[in-house]
Amino acid sequence: MTTFRTQILTCNHCEHRMFTYELGSYHVHSSEVYTDGYIDYNPPISFNPHVLICSNCLMPMWREDVKFEDMDNNISEDELDQSKDVFDLELSKLNYDYNIAKYYSELIKDGFANTVSREITLRMEIWHLLNNNYRFAHPNILTLVIHGNFKRAVHLYKNLNQNKLEDRLTADLFKKNIIRLIDIFKPEDEEEKLLLAEMYRENRNYQKSRVLLKEIKHLTKTRAYRVINSAAKRRKSRVIKVN
Repeated sequence: MTTFRTQILTCNHCEHRMFTYELGSYHVHSSEVYTDGYIDYNPPISFNPHVLICSNCLMPMWREDVKFEDMDNNISEDELDQSKDVFDLELSKLNYDYNIAKYYSELIKDGFANTVSREITLRMEIWHLLNNNYRFAHPNILTLVIHGNFKRAVHLYKNLNQNKLEDRLTADLFKKNIIRLIDIFKPEDEEEKLLLAEMYRENRNYQKSRVLLKEIKHLTKTRAYRVINSAAKRRKSRVIKVN
């Protein structure tokens, strides 16, 4: 059973009061794990986000910087706005994976990630978002035609140039992000070293990925290790489903 706790918070920027839900317990029927560490849950679960957005001034705040108080019995949710997250912003309505990744990237440039740990958090989010382009790949035009979905096939054909531009922008941001993430990510155990090896593989530095994989001793029999190691040997760079 999924449970939530309602909390009140005050914006660090404009002092607007609002409420948010904190996820307590939850039940998962199934999940799909990917080599970049992303887990796709069924049913979908919205975990407590690292970044909250003020419902009034739309400024971002680190959740850990916000002071929370439990909802007072004398205050109803109807009296307060609910805080937002990045998926509520208008930028997320079209091509939202890239747009939210770009939003996080701009936050980093503006100094919002004021510690290395916070920069890693945002860059991991960017990595996962941009991998969704392959994780949840859309069917191509030929596949749509074969299955009789002509209307969608025509729509996709008309937007080919726009899609190619978006693919180039995504690839450029992905490259810049993964290079910086590799530079600042310092693994503290073998699971994190495996994740770093995956970063190198997706950046097409297969030799460095395999060197790191050879240093791992206790995870060699895991499915994730075998999948990443096999892909590095075959010089494959895209994210892969593990289970």
